[in-house]
Formats: sequence, C-alpha cells, structure tokens
Amino acid sequence: SSVCFRRFSWCKTSRQRCARCRQPELSQPQRQMSRVSGAAVAPVVAFFSYWGMSHKPAEAPRPPPKPVKLGYWQIRGLVEPIRTLCAYGHIEVQPIVYQQGDRSVNFDKSMWYNVKNHIGLDFPNLPYLFDNGLKLTQSDAILRHLCRRIDEKLLGTTDEEQAKVDMLLGVSMDFRMTLVRVAYRNYHDDAVRAELQQQRIPSFLAKFERFAALHGGPHILGSRLTIADFVLYDLLDVSERMAPGVLSQYPSLKRLCLAFEDQEAIRTF
Repeated sequence: SSVCFRRFSWCKTSRQRCARCRQPELSQPQRQMSRVSGAAVAPVVAFFSYWGMSHKPAEAPRPPPKPVKLGYWQIRGLVEPIRTLCAYGHIEVQPIVYQQGDRSVNFDKSMWYNVKNHIGLDFPNLPYLFDNGLKLTQSDAILRHLCRRIDEKLLGTTDEEQAKVDMLLGVSMDFRMTLVRVAYRNYHDDAVRAELQQQRIPSFLAKFERFAALHGGPHILGSRLTIADFVLYDLLDVSERMAPGVLSQYPSLKRLCLAFEDQEAIRTF
C-alpha cells in the first residue's frame, strides 16, 4: 500500500488506478508537488474555516414568550393541574378570573355568560387557554398541548405508556366527578359525607394504590413523571382535605405525593 495524494488516505496501488478515488496514480514529481501544495494550503484553509465559523453574524435575540391567558372560575376545580403544569414548565400565566354570584343572587354566572360567545372560542367553556393565537377549551386538550410545548415525554415515551396515561386521565375524571357531585350538592349532610370518606374515596384510592405499587413508583407510571401525576396529585390533595388522614393508608400514593412536591419548580409554586 502507499498514500493516495488525491485523497490523502491509504489505498492499494497494485492497479493503475487508485482503488479509493478511481483516478490515475500520480507520478513521482506530481506526488512531491502534492505534498508541498497540500502543506502550504492547509493552514490557509484552516484559518478561513475558523474565521467563517467564529465570525458569523450574531442572531437577533428572540423575544421572550408571551404569557398564556388562562380563564376559569375563582375556584380550584379543573384548572389546578393546568396551573401546576405551567409552573413546572416555567410558563408565565395571565389568569382571567370569572366570579360567580352567591346564593342571594342564585349563583349568578352572567360574568362569564356575557362574554363566552364573544372571545373567539370554537367551543366556549371553562377553563380556556389562549397561547400565542391558539385558543383552546377542554382541560385535557389544554394539558396535552402544554405537555407538547414543555416536554412531550410527559405524555409517555412509548405507545403503552401513552395509552396508560390516557386511561389514568379518564379514571381521574371519574374520581373528580365523584368528589364534585358531593361537594356541590350535599357535602354538609353527615351521612353523605361519611359515605364519601369511608367508601367512595377509599374505593378509588385502593385502585390507584395497586396501580402505583405495580409500576414501582415513585410516580404513577414508575420512575418518569407524566401528566397523569399532575392530575392525580391534585385529586389526592383534595381527598386528603375532604377525608383528613386518608392517604396514610396508601403508602405508594403517599410516596407519589412526596415525589411530586419535591420537583423544584413545584416546590416554589
């Protein structure tokens, strides 16, 4: 073997044409000239390559992202996981709050009803999100949009994980509606409240506990945080408020809450 001075690499020269570049082999004078010209030109090429890389025109700084507008009632409700997700993703939120009247005015909702059909929503509802021209309703759609903006892995990294995240979001909504029906109707009835605390809440928590234990924790699907954790954490926190001490019976769910609260962005929220 000898050096191919056309490509500056080793190749066989048993044939009349170079095996690498398929060009006729260079004569001895040509080879000597290639060595000299290559050595002379290389520093010049290197200099201009470096100059071109290090003297590119500076890009104009990107403007900071606009805050999203998040509209909802002046309650916790469906919007709390959305607020928490925005805090986790360092997304600034401009809240738009609608106040419902009290019992004396029959829980008047005109503050929302007067504007709901005039703010450009395809399907007017609360909560809604305005994000740089995009206008969304439906809490799950808002959560998924924010996950894609923050980190798509929050939706799951495999087809199986994504399917389980969807399932957990659906079951979580069933659990939420169980809590809402009691909270808005007859929570002050001792018998109803006792049934909620002793039967309905434990029934859901036991299923979530088995699921979390099966996947090893500390999050609901194992080691990786997903959007299901944001929704479930909110429900676990509400459950603990409505049935004080209930989470002490479910170690995997208690661990999930501690791991969720340990996220730096969430600790300061």
